Amino acid sequence: MLPAAYQFIVGSSDGLSGKLQQYKEIGYSTAVDKGVAAFDVPSVDGLCVSQRPSFAGSVSYVFEARDAAAQRWSVKVCKPGVQKTLEGEIAWLTAGSVLSGIINSSLPAAIDRTASSLLRELDMGHELAMWSKVRDSKGLAATPEIQTTEVDPRRSTADMLLYRFVDGVPLSDPRCIKAVPARLLGCVIACMFRMLHYDALVFADANAGNFLWNSQQNKIVMIDYGAVVPLSKNMLTFVRDVHLAQEDPRGVRSCLLVHGVADLEECLLGQAQQFWSDKPVRFRSLTSADLTMKTLGAEFGDGFEVVVRHHAQLVALIEYLQVEICTRPLMEEIVRYYTHAR
Repeated sequence: MLPAAYQFIVGSSDGLSGKLQQYKEIGYSTAVDKGVAAFDVPSVDGLCVSQRPSFAGSVSYVFEARDAAAQRWSVKVCKPGVQKTLEGEIAWLTAGSVLSGIINSSLPAAIDRTASSLLRELDMGHELAMWSKVRDSKGLAATPEIQTTEVDPRRSTADMLLYRFVDGVPLSDPRCIKAVPARLLGCVIACMFRMLHYDALVFADANAGNFLWNSQQNKIVMIDYGAVVPLSKNMLTFVRDVHLAQEDPRGVRSCLLVHGVADLEECLLGQAQQFWSDKPVRFRSLTSADLTMKTLGAEFGDGFEVVVRHHAQLVALIEYLQVEICTRPLMEEIVRYYTHAR
């Protein structure tokens, strides 16, 4: 079994994974049932905003709006009470981590980093800044099939993100699986890896629901930039070394060994499994996976959790959208997609 400190993070409904899922549901899911009075309808100069949200994400609402010319806009705001609920859960986790710290002293720091990442997603000013980085990225420019939303930076604030309405269907919608050309699905992956290699940007929430397919233009629009994270130099070097390894399995394995992460794919497969299901993470090799987590955490610090989450979600996205996947190991698949995208 995993040591108690890691079980606390990934092993049960009372651990970090379970509590973070609960914070998404407790406190503001009931706001929808209480009707319009429970919403803080945003006010935007020159726009008529709908009285109910058209979309509810894990931490935000999106309201539809129209201007005097009948042009459609989207107004994104945080859900009422999200920050208070999240901070309460973080306090609970921090208290628990002090006890678990007797077993593993790195756990409190890991929770602090995770909490900081989540709290950043509540800052629309941060999302605006990350949208600007993605919009200007070389990776996006090299993938014309993928677009960003048209954000209005002048009227967006730290509490509200204003952007042109996107007429599209989320890739998580079952209708997309057969309708979207396979080439476009490959472009999503290509864009993510180009942004990573050319711009050192990780789209840490690259799940299928954050990409919309516009059938009229036959393009895919990337939404939700709150989880875009710039990579540190050390972490970028590690990721590049892995991705640029030859497709020869021995080359990939050698690269992983050099970095002391020979079983990284074990971790990622476990994380991907957890991302798309409620089942607890099960590593095929618990001991080696645990050592890998310790090695990466010590060597790369802040970037570790982000990169693991990024790769896991990309892999899950590929599987979910039924893109053709060979039976080769995970790292070889990552190399294959990146090589073909260049």
